[in-house]
Amino acid sequence: MTTTRIECCICGGTKLSTFKKITKLPAYMGVTSKPSREDLFFDQIWGNCGDCGVLQLLELLPLDILYSENHSTEAVGETWNAHHQEFAQFISATTKNKIVEIGGSHGELARRLFQMRKNLEYTFVEPSPGKVPEECRVVVGYIENNLDLVSKSDSVVHSHVLEHIYTPANFIIEVASRMKPDSKMFISYPNIEQLLITGGTNSLNFEHTYFLTPKQLEVICSNAGLELTRQAQFRKHSYFWELTKTESIGVSLEIPNIQSKNFLFESLWESLGEFVLECNKNLENRNVPTFIFGAHVFSQGLIALGLNVDLIEAILDNALEKQNKRLYGTELQVLNPTCIANLTSVRVILRATHYQEEIKSQLKNINPCVEILE
Repeated sequence: MTTTRIECCICGGTKLSTFKKITKLPAYMGVTSKPSREDLFFDQIWGNCGDCGVLQLLELLPLDILYSENHSTEAVGETWNAHHQEFAQFISATTKNKIVEIGGSHGELARRLFQMRKNLEYTFVEPSPGKVPEECRVVVGYIENNLDLVSKSDSVVHSHVLEHIYTPANFIIEVASRMKPDSKMFISYPNIEQLLITGGTNSLNFEHTYFLTPKQLEVICSNAGLELTRQAQFRKHSYFWELTKTESIGVSLEIPNIQSKNFLFESLWESLGEFVLECNKNLENRNVPTFIFGAHVFSQGLIALGLNVDLIEAILDNALEKQNKRLYGTELQVLNPTCIANLTSVRVILRATHYQEEIKSQLKNINPCVEILE
């Protein structure tokens, strides 16, 4: 069912060698109402490119499995609210009226932009759109099959989409080739390095299949005829880029080698393994009801490493669409975090990278007695 990656997704090289294997991880990083007997598990086999050093997944899952259910579920919380607002402001500062957004999912970025700019001509290209603003023209599908829309736009926008593309360099080249001179591309993409440092399985997984640094991305864009004309950093969470299409493509630059950074991935899984051992020791005290926060890859990674789910009551998650369903790959049900409000003693396992402090504060407000295992 998988597709083998035989060329580096960044530089096109063929010197791919196995770096690390992580066994039996759930194929879908979300919740489901289907029976657990239908859940699929695959090994993650990570390889290293001998030319540019990029760490990348060597066996890719079919998209219909990877995004089988609720990928248009809106990200919730203060961090994502601030991200959408600041990226919308970043775009609004210089964009003209005709915008094509690629893979906008739940439409929140478009909603913010319409609040700032009433006269936008906004086209939304998404294979499974959520609640998109009614002002948008919605095209159900992939941008690769609708490239004529790019040539008719003033700006191409994509937020936290690039890391999901299996062939990101080709994607940038293909979209840029259809852009008009002086038109703009606005990108928000995650700080993968910081996610690795903070121990997040949301860094590299079945959806985020390669480790790309800003320096490498800038070379890819430059080779595609896109000049980086403005940039900002959102906390340690995301990079915001404005790129302008130039008249012609210049000399092809060599992609920098980042192999020295691959130890971060190894360290991440080692630290998570140690964390699971500590949690399991705490779980031996069965008198305290214990929950885990995050109906997503955060929890799935810990469970795959041996977290004792038999001693966990349920998963907590703020997304209403996820509640009262089952975390894929487990038997654990998803509940609203307010379910812990009246418990005299309670523990919550929390390992949520950028969102750690935000969620801790929320849980303490719900129940000041909560013990956070982190």
